[in-house]
Amino acid sequence: MSPVKPKKAPTRKKPAKRSAPPPPAFPQRAGATPKQLLLFELTRARASFLSAVQGLAPGATSEPIGKGKWTPREIVLHVVTRDQARLRELETVLRGAAPSWKGAQEVDWAAINEANLAPLRHHDWEEALRLLHRTRQQLMEELERLPAEPSERWGSEHPFGAMLGALPPHDRHHADQIKRWRATRDLGGSK
Repeated sequence: MSPVKPKKAPTRKKPAKRSAPPPPAFPQRAGATPKQLLLFELTRARASFLSAVQGLAPGATSEPIGKGKWTPREIVLHVVTRDQARLRELETVLRGAAPSWKGAQEVDWAAINEANLAPLRHHDWEEALRLLHRTRQQLMEELERLPAEPSERWGSEHPFGAMLGALPPHDRHHADQIKRWRATRDLGGSK
């Protein structure tokens, strides 16, 4: 007779491990100050703009993106002028004054943009790109020097936060224009 083996006690199933929630898409935002959030948005939007102009051949940058529209080179220079305007008015608006262009009507913007763009029109494509990088670097350095407190001034309710907060959508708007132009140009739409 063979010895009887004791039966194993039934094993309990371990509860399934709950998977941790996925990390946030932008963990940099968790616990960030209003200043950090604004700087992050400025950086993200500029990356989008830079990707739109990346690899453009200098010759193509002199073609208007549409009838009566600027060329990519002029758009880059226009974006430069908006950073320059922020640099000029940084201290005044930081103290709570409205930026000089606040209240400008839609009909005024063509003249405002042309007045700002005219002194830069002589820059070729490579110079325009260098100016784009240099001007944004200057702006970011100035912003990084400023204290995060009081945090209210970095928000959209304060003229300073509102002025700076308008830059990311502006960069994205012009990035989208250039991307659409590139797509139609690559398809033979506007040569």
